Amino acid sequence: MKELATRLLLASTLLLVTSCGYAPLAKRYDPMHATCVVHGSDGMDGRLLPTLQRVFLEYDVYTATDMPEYTIHIELGSDDIEQIGFQYDVNPRTQAQVNRLVPNEERRRVTADVWVERNGAVVLDRQTVQASAQYDFVDPDSDRDVVFTDVNGQQVTTLDFSLGQLDAQEGARFVSDDVVTKNLARQIAELIANSPL
Repeated sequence: MKELATRLLLASTLLLVTSCGYAPLAKRYDPMHATCVVHGSDGMDGRLLPTLQRVFLEYDVYTATDMPEYTIHIELGSDDIEQIGFQYDVNPRTQAQVNRLVPNEERRRVTADVWVERNGAVVLDRQTVQASAQYDFVDPDSDRDVVFTDVNGQQVTTLDFSLGQLDAQEGARFVSDDVVTKNLARQIAELIANSPL
């Protein structure tokens, strides 16, 4: 009798637990067997596709294969630079402040349209993702930005001490390319990883 009660209790507990939706946690989906295609001009100097492949592997989004079931399409959209920081200019001879603003900080914003096909049929409609990076820069023509006077009264360039943080506008834009590319790849991977495919 005691054994029958134990079995009945075990069976009812098992029925209760399974009917409430408790189950071992599983991966949301298996990685897709896919290939990735970047349409149009890769404005990121060919860095987007290798970066996407690395990020997709981190997110466990897809497995590269010779016979892909899925095709991930990426079409680069806008690539805009916006001035977001300014400082007052100075007179180079007198070092007096001039009533004129000069830029010293920018934001680069990149957009891309992403859609996924499975055996030629669209399974994820076109969606737009965006990524951005902000960076400061110095005016290399201004003594105020690139020179300071040390304790001995000698003028020393700040670029030697900036550890790469202070750069001219063109150099800062170049350095931001990697950041924007990685951010865009992460946004694309998150979109695909969180989509019901």
